[in-house]
This record gives sequence, structure tokens and C-alpha cells, in this order.
Amino acid sequence: MVEEELKGRWWGSLILELCSCTLRDRLKMVGRLADEEAAFVTKSLAETLREMHNLGVVHRDMKLENVLLTHPAQPYEVKLSDFGVATDRADEMHHLCGTPGYMSPDVLRAGEGGWPKYYTQAVDVWGLGLILYELVSGRVAFPEYHSDYVESLLKSVDNVEFALDWSDVSSEAKDLIMGMLEVYPSRRLTVEQVLGQPWIVNNTSELFTRNLICKIM
Repeated sequence: MVEEELKGRWWGSLILELCSCTLRDRLKMVGRLADEEAAFVTKSLAETLREMHNLGVVHRDMKLENVLLTHPAQPYEVKLSDFGVATDRADEMHHLCGTPGYMSPDVLRAGEGGWPKYYTQAVDVWGLGLILYELVSGRVAFPEYHSDYVESLLKSVDNVEFALDWSDVSSEAKDLIMGMLEVYPSRRLTVEQVLGQPWIVNNTSELFTRNLICKIM
């Protein structure tokens, strides 16, 4: 943040880092990410969310387009962007906001049919789960927003397979994704639990992470 005085008035300028592309661009280039790269991205975002949530900030619009990369190919750093609907106010955690197809059921149904009026930080974990699914499968989980999206989603409580194609997804990655896409937020993995999952730990070794980071310093 830079402040300056111009003609007797103070102005504030927010200077942002120029990044090369979005995570969506990266996925378009390669089709799908290998487990190691997908785990690195997921871990980076989960660590970012952990810091945000510790400060009481919820992003509320997790999607590939809002994830920026410092380089279009490895090695790169991951940056979370677009805080237009982010909030640190608990009294705002009932508004319908985000991107259709990425909004969690607790956002879509806040205050309806027995659902709590206010949702929680768990909405960001749902969005991260959808991001991870796209990274490892190369497919959008819910490609088109349609009027019965909420109903079809909620009917899947007992069979949370949705319409996802798991043919190219490893069992450990699938377990992680399913834990992040629990319909009820009380059952959904927390960010801390995501970071401790075997798929994340096993695919983000110290050597891999060090190589990915050091090459861009």
C-alpha cells in the first residue's frame, strides 16, 4: 500500500504483483496435473486459507480463475486472488455469493429447510475440493449451473459421488476430495485436516517443495 499527497489530498494505491497466468490457464495447457504438482498447489492454497481463517477472513469464491501463478510452467509460486466477496464479518456469512458451480450447499441453502442461517469457513474447503478435483481429473465437477443443482446436490447426501468421473483419480486423492466435498459442513474436512492427509504429505516431500521454491528465488 502506497500513500501520497496530491494537490493537498491523500491518495492510496494498492500495488499488486504481476503474475503470468491463472491456474485455469495452466490446466488448459497441460490437460491435468500430476499428483505431485496438484498436491503442491492444494497444499499452498490450504496453507493460505489456514492463515486467512486464523485471522477470521473467509474467501467465499474459491475457483481456478482466482488462483494466480508466478510462471506458466514449473517451478512457480501460487497466489490466491480476488477478495471481492471475502469477509471477516460473521454477520455477513449468510449472503448468497460466489460463483455458480463452486458454491457449497451450506451457502446455497443458508437458513432454509433446517440448514443453519450462517455458514462457516468450511465453504472455502468445499471450493478447494472442487479445485483439486479439476486439477487431477482435468474435468469441471459441475460444468453447467442449472436450476436443479441444489436439489440434485442435496439428494446426494447418502451417495456423494455426484456426477464426478473418478476413472483417472488415485484412491488417496479421491478420499481427500470426498472429505472436502462432504455436503454437511460439520462432516467436511478442515483446512488443518487437509494438510495432514496422506496424499498431501506423500506428494509434497521436502525435496520437491524445496526445488519448486528455490528455483524462483
